[in-house]
Amino acid sequence: MDIKKLWGTLTSSIDKRTKLLAIIWLIALSVALGCVSGSSGPYPTYAHPNLPHAVTGEAFIKCGDDYYCISPEHLEGLKEYVIRLDSLVRKYENAINEINRLE
Repeated sequence: MDIKKLWGTLTSSIDKRTKLLAIIWLIALSVALGCVSGSSGPYPTYAHPNLPHAVTGEAFIKCGDDYYCISPEHLEGLKEYVIRLDSLVRKYENAINEINRLE
C-alpha cells in the first residue's frame, strides 16, 4: 500500500481551512504536552544560595608562611553556604532519581 495514495485519499475530502485548524491543534497539543518550561514543569527549580564573603571577598588572611586564617563570622557564612548547597544538590538528586524511575 502506497502511503502517498493513502494520504491523498484521506486529505482529499478535507478542505484547506479544516486542514489548517487540525495542524494548529496538533502543534498546540504537541507543545503543551511535550514541552515544559523550567518554572512550570512537573519538577521545581531551586535558587542557588548566595556566595558568602569567604568565597567572593578577601576573607582569608595569611597567618604564617604555610597557612591562612579566617574570622569566625566568615567561617560561619561558609559553613551555612556548604549546608545550603548540599541541600540543593540532594533535592536535585532526588528529582533525577524520580525521573529515572519513570523511564
